[in-house]
Amino acid sequence: MNLEENRVVTPLMAAAFVGDTEALKALLVSGADIHATDRIGWTALTYAMLQEQAEIVRLLLEAEAVNRVPVDPPREADLKAIHPCTEMMKAAWCGDTAAVTTLLNDGTDVNSKAAGGITALMFAAWSGRLATVHALLARGAEINAQTVAGSTPLMFAAATGHAAIVQALLDGGARVSTEARNGNTAIMDAASEGHPDIVRLLRQAGEKEAYAASSAGHPAVEVCVTTHSRIAKNKP
Repeated sequence: MNLEENRVVTPLMAAAFVGDTEALKALLVSGADIHATDRIGWTALTYAMLQEQAEIVRLLLEAEAVNRVPVDPPREADLKAIHPCTEMMKAAWCGDTAAVTTLLNDGTDVNSKAAGGITALMFAAWSGRLATVHALLARGAEINAQTVAGSTPLMFAAATGHAAIVQALLDGGARVSTEARNGNTAIMDAASEGHPDIVRLLRQAGEKEAYAASSAGHPAVEVCVTTHSRIAKNKP
């Protein structure tokens, strides 16, 4: 259930970060790598300790997790991104739309970011919370926001197989042609994670995007064409 190693965080790290005990247990049972590290060398246990998630720390230690020191000193930009998880992030991950709405009404920034540049919309898209996704979009969540590794809400939804959320994001204007820092697109993430229905959905949206871009002479045409050719050999 892990995403590619070069993503900022794995689902296990995210569950540890927000204190989602049930999700973490399920991930451990499914064989999630407890020793995987993010871009600056942090593990799921590091995230749990950062957030003082005592029960999560206990579960990870029982699974023989380790807390690795960052392999490289974090840059100033990294330190600014790695701050205590807000209630907004927790509510988005858990699909507590009422809590999200209350927090937004109280002045919480809908586009605030957690570790690695992940937004509440990304958390909601990642964990499959359609109602929360709609609520965040209605309040101005940046639909094409990117993490420090270049991942977008669409990529999170595509990689984790949430077709309804993929469609909602496409309807809201999510760009299919956007590439992460590793060169992957949402289509490629869906293909690599075994979601052919989402691949087809994104391919159709990508063709429309490319057509619209061609009318304006936009470089997205080349990106879309390249993406389609790169996944052609694995066409479902």
